[in-house]
Amino acid sequence: MAVKILIGSLLGLLIVTTSGVLPVVVARYQHLRTATNYHLCIMSIADCVVGLLFIFYPWMRTFWPSLAFSGVLCALLLLVNLACSTVSNVTMFWLALDRRTAVRNPLLYPLLVTRLTVRRQLLQTLGLVMLLAGYVITSRLLTDPSFPDEISQCFLSWQLVLGHIGTLVNNGVNLVVSCATIFLCVEVLLVARRTLRSNVAALPHELAERARLRKHVRTFYYLLRVMVLYGVCLIPFSVSSLLKAFMGLKASLEDGATPGGGAEAASVLTMDSEEPQIWFVVLTVLRGSFHLVDSWLFCSSPELRHAILHYFGGDRFDLYP
Repeated sequence: MAVKILIGSLLGLLIVTTSGVLPVVVARYQHLRTATNYHLCIMSIADCVVGLLFIFYPWMRTFWPSLAFSGVLCALLLLVNLACSTVSNVTMFWLALDRRTAVRNPLLYPLLVTRLTVRRQLLQTLGLVMLLAGYVITSRLLTDPSFPDEISQCFLSWQLVLGHIGTLVNNGVNLVVSCATIFLCVEVLLVARRTLRSNVAALPHELAERARLRKHVRTFYYLLRVMVLYGVCLIPFSVSSLLKAFMGLKASLEDGATPGGGAEAASVLTMDSEEPQIWFVVLTVLRGSFHLVDSWLFCSSPELRHAILHYFGGDRFDLYP
C-alpha cells in the first residue's frame, strides 16, 4: 500500500506541476493567446484533474477505506476520468483541424480561427462529453440501478461499474475520434510536404504566404509529437477495452444475464482482489508516465519554452524586450 501511495502521489504531483504551468504562462503573455495554445491549455487542465486523482485517491484508500471502496465514489471517479480522457481526445481532433485550416489557408487563418471559434469548439466538446457520460451512466442504471457496495480496484473495474454497453460506447466513440485525428494529421503532412518541397519558385506576391505556411507547418511538427503519443497510448487501450467489453457482452447474452453486468459480476471481481495488484501498479505507472510526457510535450515549442523560462527566471533570461 505504501508503494501505491508513493507512486500515485509522485506521479500526480509531477503531472499537476508540469501541466499547470502552461495555462498560467499563456494567461501571463498576451502574444501566446492563440487558438492553438488555448487548445493546449484545455488539455493541460484535463491532465491536471487526472493528476489530482492520482494524488488523492491512494490516500483515501489508506485513511478512508470505507469511502474509497464505495461503488458510488468509484463510479464518480470513472466518470471524471472518462470526461477528462474524452476532452483531451476531442481537443486533439480540434488541434488537427486547426492545423489543417492553417496549412490550407495560411494567410486567412487568423480570420478563420479566432477565440470565438475555440469557445464554440469547447462548448461542442463539453456537450459531447455530457452526452456520452449521460448515456453511459443511464444505460448502467437502467440495466442495474444498484452499484456494488465495495470495489477494491476501482480503475480496473470499468465494465463492472459502467457496464459492458457503456464501456463499449465510450471506447468506441474515443476510437472513432482518434482515427479521425490521425486522418487529419496524415492529410496535413501530405499537404505540407507537397507545398514546401515544390520546385516552382514563389512569385513575389506568394512570398508572404510561403513564409506563413512554413510557420504553421513548424507548429504542426511540434504538435505532431503530442498527437503520436496520444495515438500510441490511447488507441491500443481503446481497442483492448472494446474487445473486453464485446466479449463480456457476448458472454452475458449467451448466459441470459443482463448485458450491463451487475451484483453477481461484482461479487466475482471484488473477491479476487489479490490478482489485479500488479496490474494496478502497471496501470498507474503507464497512465502517469503518459500524462507526464504529454505535459512536457506541451512545452516542446520554443516559443512556449522561452515564455516559461522568462516567467520563472525573470530578467535572467533575456528573451523578451
